[in-house]
Amino acid sequence: MKVVSNVLNLIKEKAERKRESLKFNLDMEQLKEKNKAAIAKLEKPKNNILKNQRIDEKMMLYKFDACRYGSIFHDDTMQELAFMKGVLCG
Repeated sequence: MKVVSNVLNLIKEKAERKRESLKFNLDMEQLKEKNKAAIAKLEKPKNNILKNQRIDEKMMLYKFDACRYGSIFHDDTMQELAFMKGVLCG
């Protein structure tokens, strides 16, 4: 009878460890999903900022070229853009 009791206790302990292991794995998966969501939230603004920077750089180059080849832009704009581009504009 004592042997059967010991075996039952071992089975219960093993089942408990299995439940704890499964719960731990589930918790880890939930944390991974939360991390992925948090990273995605950070990546979106970062990508938008990079996209806006590329657009700003293209606009700056466009305006600079338009000023250099004669356009409707005012001289101050031309000088400002030339300074931003690191070129002296006379």
